[in-house]
Amino acid sequence: MTFKMLAQHPDCHSLFLQEHMEVKRNRSIKNGDNLTMEDLKKMTYTWQVVRETIRLFPPIFGSFRKAIEDIEFEGFTITKGWKVLWTAYGTHYSEEHFANPERFDPQRFEEGMTIPSYVYVPFG
Repeated sequence: MTFKMLAQHPDCHSLFLQEHMEVKRNRSIKNGDNLTMEDLKKMTYTWQVVRETIRLFPPIFGSFRKAIEDIEFEGFTITKGWKVLWTAYGTHYSEEHFANPERFDPQRFEEGMTIPSYVYVPFG
């Protein structure tokens, strides 16, 4: 899905490629050389692209949870013992947490941007 998103968003692909070329240029990588952890740490835009991709296409749909006590939620009572299905889509596609949630926008994960706990849960 990352490659699909980059193909559909040439501006993002350009920034992604530019970042990779910069790492390569500063390192003078020879054929067959592996990237180091330091190289990966420099790829901040790449990490934004990955995070945005798995926000839009989470690898885990959701999961069942068992209520361990009675819970009042938005006027409804969830009784102890009931199983509740939560999905990542419930928050990943919420305008309350992500502006234009259906748009591919890696920069929403720029350093310094804060996302509340339990809002971004691509792996549960």
